[in-house]
Amino acid sequence: MRDIRLNQRLKIPSDIVTPEFTATRFGPRSKGEHFKGFLIVRKVTPDQVDAYLHLDLIARTESGTYKQSAAFHGNFSFRQQTEENGATP
Repeated sequence: MRDIRLNQRLKIPSDIVTPEFTATRFGPRSKGEHFKGFLIVRKVTPDQVDAYLHLDLIARTESGTYKQSAAFHGNFSFRQQTEENGATP
């Protein structure tokens, strides 16, 4: 995310918000291929962002033989990864 304002509805994907995450429910080598939704940032602290997320996605396994969709709708807290909370340098 960049150039955000609190309580502003941000379209996903857009120049401002790009989804980038790992979802183990799709398997270790699956790849998201379609993202659509929006994000409303409610609160920002130095290491966390609290937001309402409405995101629908489609992912395929690496071989392309299995496709799965999921919906993430609700209030979420996103933490910035640092060496202190488990990120690798």
